[in-house]
Amino acid sequence: MNNKIFSNVEWNIFFKDFVGLPRPFSKVLKKHRINQKLSAKVPIPWQSAAKNNEDTFLKIIQENEDVVYYKSLCSYCGIKIKNEESVTRWKNPNIDKIKHDGNFVLSDIHPLHLECMKQTRMYCPGMRKRNEEEFEYGLYLDLKKNSEKEKKIILEMIITNLVNVFYFTADWCQPCKNIKPIINEINRDKTGLKFHMIDAEIEQELIQRFKIQSLPTFIIISKGKEIKRLEGAQTKEKLQEFLTFAETGNHEKVIQKNL
Repeated sequence: MNNKIFSNVEWNIFFKDFVGLPRPFSKVLKKHRINQKLSAKVPIPWQSAAKNNEDTFLKIIQENEDVVYYKSLCSYCGIKIKNEESVTRWKNPNIDKIKHDGNFVLSDIHPLHLECMKQTRMYCPGMRKRNEEEFEYGLYLDLKKNSEKEKKIILEMIITNLVNVFYFTADWCQPCKNIKPIINEINRDKTGLKFHMIDAEIEQELIQRFKIQSLPTFIIISKGKEIKRLEGAQTKEKLQEFLTFAETGNHEKVIQKNL
């Protein structure tokens, strides 16, 4: 794998699906360079976008983040990881350490290629703080199993303690395909709470738990209770309204279902 850190291209929205190394770069505002001890420019991971405003220099591309586990992708370079490849991952049962813009970045505990993790630990402020003992090394097939166990624990913590919005979908579902660009557009333009994709083919336990009868289905969950759901393809306006209610609505006045 190419171990050059920077390409000659500065990141923009047209590079959101670019895979491989070296990564496109972004210049970093002086404020972030000082506060987080960053270089003048940083490589942009595949599941991230250059934001570089007064609040932060990165944001998560939710549509890329959502498929890291389902497609066995390296979140840094975007390339599929083979079962027999040597990889490494950050072991992290602490839910508070994988939050970004109010959302949980589950790909933080997914394995990365060795070179990709090396570059991540050089440029990511959070990863630079981690000790070597917090990482494990091995074949992807083995480390993904460990990661899946942690992911399951974290998802349960999210469901029982926090507010979140899941949307259940599948590759074979045509209405899901039709609505996917709308979901991606909403997530790209949004800070704070976003739609988190659940693959109905893979997450059978969640399908049964939430009693999913049709696809796509959208569910607001708050502290272990279902607050509201939508079934079937929806307009952009309806989905935005749904997401706004998840963030600002009075959930206590809604009939709730225990999960």
